[in-house]
Amino acid sequence: MRPELAARNAADLSAEMQLRDLSQFRWNCGKQQLRNTECERMSYPHVETVEVTTDASGDAEVYSAHVRGLLSQIRYVKTDFADGVDFTITNATTGETLWAESNVNASATRAPRQATHGTDGSASLYASGGEPVEDKIAIPGHRIKIVVAQGGDTKTGSFHFTLY
Repeated sequence: MRPELAARNAADLSAEMQLRDLSQFRWNCGKQQLRNTECERMSYPHVETVEVTTDASGDAEVYSAHVRGLLSQIRYVKTDFADGVDFTITNATTGETLWAESNVNASATRAPRQATHGTDGSASLYASGGEPVEDKIAIPGHRIKIVVAQGGDTKTGSFHFTLY
């Protein structure tokens, strides 16, 4: 081992190697030398679909597979849920709300966003009007929890999560 490397902290070397590996990975994806799911997820949207069936009381709690990316939109497709169904959709790990709406009667698409902040923790606002700056919600390999209430006895619907 070279003397200058021997003196470096092992954590620094590990971080440097991870960064070099990531750079090579991105280069390979960009040059289309590497074709796999991760490359495609870096460039293209992907959709996670979750089918939901309520119990006899009209309620359901289901989870998606582990997903990774920036949440662009959620599409609810009504199959036969009762009118007036309520949804609460959260990040199962953090509890962050992705969509919460009551009395939904038809298929719907929502594009949830979260407020952004400066490095000092203050809310980022647009200068002309003080409206909040919002951005897509990151989901770093967590599951999405879907809770349905008042959906009707053994009724179904589906949720399509578009992530980049």
